[in-house]
Amino acid sequence: MYNIAILEANQNQAALLKALIEKNVHKEVLNVITCPSIVELAKYLSDGNVASMLFVDVWMGEEENFSRENATPKGIGIVEKYRRYFTRAQVVYMGDLDHYTPAIYETEHAFFLPKPFLQQDVNTALACALTNLSNNTNKSLPVKIGSSIRLVKFSDIVFIESQRRKLRLHLANEVIDMYGSLTAMAAALPWQFVQCHKSFIVNLEYAVDLRKEGFVMASGDKIAVSQTKRKEARRSFTKYLAVDM
Repeated sequence: MYNIAILEANQNQAALLKALIEKNVHKEVLNVITCPSIVELAKYLSDGNVASMLFVDVWMGEEENFSRENATPKGIGIVEKYRRYFTRAQVVYMGDLDHYTPAIYETEHAFFLPKPFLQQDVNTALACALTNLSNNTNKSLPVKIGSSIRLVKFSDIVFIESQRRKLRLHLANEVIDMYGSLTAMAAALPWQFVQCHKSFIVNLEYAVDLRKEGFVMASGDKIAVSQTKRKEARRSFTKYLAVDM
């Protein structure tokens, strides 16, 4: 499943973009939320959600009043300041061509989506972001073990368990211990990883069933799913199965 956050001050524009995204051919694996300000986006992320794509209005409603020379447009400033909180996300800037600014090239992004929104342009933006995300799934996770760094392939991780200040990476044939937080780890993982409990993240590639008591993994492990995350876990698993077919 891909979580898409739309950061747009104009809620009519946000609703229109959400509707166009949900008409895309990949709509079954796209979960879209709208945020009128950075406050709502921060709350969404602090609840344990991880954004795969972030559609950001360049001006955030301030284009008509923006006159400070060499100042950074509000939307771009938000991306610069808070990028560490959505490191996995593909950023898509959007804005009226009459107020286009080359400042968007000061930050990494996947696409510039012009207003007014057209289905074809939205589809192209999604295609670029999805391609980049697909390429990212082949990367590895750098794990510090003592004084050395080991690269662990994402595809080798079955699930991750949190035990106080330590994380346990359960691979098919071994377990690797490291220091870190589960929330920070979730932000560094590809979309097929889902945090289903305050103490667990599962790799849906290894999930064979989701029962009342939790996920059943191909390894035979049973991973608990908390009540607050059950709905999201089931939706993620269902959408993952749809992609994997």
